[in-house]
Amino acid sequence: MTRTRTCKNGITRAENVKVVRILQAQGLTLAQSAEWLNVAYSTVRAWVNDPDGSKQRARRDRYRGLIQQADRPIGPIRKDTT
Repeated sequence: MTRTRTCKNGITRAENVKVVRILQAQGLTLAQSAEWLNVAYSTVRAWVNDPDGSKQRARRDRYRGLIQQADRPIGPIRKDTT
């Protein structure tokens, strides 16, 4: 069973894409659409460039695979300063 996730503004990604496209048809820029929806510009840009979220899911899955394959923790190595 797939769960329908809602965004910060309470509606789904697909519905947000529709709203952004309507706002674009009315002449609003992505930045203006973001302000109107009360979300970040980068979020609106992601919705427009990846309406169904498949690219984002694939990128996250690749990253998870890298983490699982690593023989050490991924991230900066911190020296003990004590």
